[in-house]
Amino acid sequence: MKASRVDLLKPAKQNATPRHAFRHELESLLYILLWAALHYDVSGKVRCETQELVKAWDGSLEQIRAAKLLFWVERAAALKIFELVRPEFSDVLKSWIRRLWLIFRKARTVVTVLEIDAEEFGEPFDKEKAREKLITFDAFMACIGAKPRWAKEGQTN
Repeated sequence: MKASRVDLLKPAKQNATPRHAFRHELESLLYILLWAALHYDVSGKVRCETQELVKAWDGSLEQIRAAKLLFWVERAAALKIFELVRPEFSDVLKSWIRRLWLIFRKARTVVTVLEIDAEEFGEPFDKEKAREKLITFDAFMACIGAKPRWAKEGQTN
């Protein structure tokens, strides 16, 4: 469950077949990269003890969901976790983990504002669709400073 996306951990959705999107793959990738960066000693080829700040990610579904929501909502909580990344993963933290976290954090912030606005004006709002428009393959490629192999010069989508 360490790599499970937050919305899959909602109690009402545990028995339902979840809708799947590209952003879900990215969220799982972020968790896998972060978990490895926190817990694997590359030179010693051993798994280190679970860091205290992420022990809840190994807990019950409710504990995992609460801990991951804190990771997304509370910037200070995420920064404390990032400080625990092993030195040999500092490039991964800088080039991938922080950048992926920012994509999701920005999307959560924007979606929250849009949802409040829609509610205020009595308009329908689909959080899932809004997130999918913000967390895209193009956004991911731009965040890691890469261009798809199939893209022609100057083309990103």
